[in-house]
Amino acid sequence: MQRGEIASVLVVFNELYDLQLTELNTEIWFNALAMYDIEDVKSAAMKYIRTGKYKPKPADIIDIIVDDIVAKAEPTEQLSAQEAWSLVYKAICNSAYKSIEEFNKLPELVQKAVGSAENLKSNAIDANFNLGVTQSNFNKAYTTLLKRQENDRLLKIEQIKRGELPVSALLLERGNNEQLTDKGGTS
Repeated sequence: MQRGEIASVLVVFNELYDLQLTELNTEIWFNALAMYDIEDVKSAAMKYIRTGKYKPKPADIIDIIVDDIVAKAEPTEQLSAQEAWSLVYKAICNSAYKSIEEFNKLPELVQKAVGSAENLKSNAIDANFNLGVTQSNFNKAYTTLLKRQENDRLLKIEQIKRGELPVSALLLERGNNEQLTDKGGTS
C-alpha cells in the first residue's frame, strides 16, 4: 500500500468525522495499516462509515479487516468423531495387506489421530483386537486434535488482530492460497 492510497481514505474520514489530515496523522495511519491490502482497507472504511458514530481509529479499521478475513477463513466442516471412526474402521478392515494405501486415503486429521499405517496393520492382524477400546482411544485422540486445531485457529486470530502475524497466516492454514495475492505481507 502507498501513502497516497491511505491518504485517499483519510480524506473521506476528514469529510465525515473531521479527522485532521496532518502529515503525522497520515504517517500513523499508514504505519498501522501498511500490512493490509488497500482494497481491504477501503472496504473496511466503507463498513465503518455505515455504522461508526465517532472518529475512527486505525484499530477500528483493523478489527473490520480481520473480521472479514476470519469470516472468509471459517473452519471447514470437520468430521465428527463417529464419522472419522467409521473411516478408520473401514481402513483397519482392509489393512492386513494394504495398510499404507488405506492410511493415505484418510483425511489428514484422522491420520494424525491414527498415528501411522503400521497402527492400522497391527489392529488388522491382532487376534486380540478389542474394537471398543480401539474406538475409544481413537475418539479421545481425534477429539483432542479437533480442540487443539480450533484453539490454534483462535490464537492466530488474536495474533493477527495484535499485528503479530500477517493476515495471510489464517488463510494459508486453511489452504486458501488462491484467495491471496500479496495480502498480509510480513510483520
